[in-house]
Amino acid sequence: MENTQKPKPQFIKDLDEYFNFNGNPMSRGFYNLVISIRDFKLYEKGLKPFGGWKPTAAREYFGIKPRESTKNTIILLEGWRDILTTEINEQG
Repeated sequence: MENTQKPKPQFIKDLDEYFNFNGNPMSRGFYNLVISIRDFKLYEKGLKPFGGWKPTAAREYFGIKPRESTKNTIILLEGWRDILTTEINEQG
């Protein structure tokens, strides 16, 4: 039987990778999530966050369909942020 499972998106892998942010440990995945919400909101208003930014590459990082609308992408990312924030607050 073949393994037909999709590989985990890089976002899931990065949730367990931490770096120092203002003297505190922060998940690389959570940081990228927050920054990507900002970037997609800028993109929705017609601004590119930086020169090489592509919405398709950002969606691929999170495992989102490449042709998903910007509005739906923002809603999905904000939902994940809210879930992760709730989990962090319950742990701490």
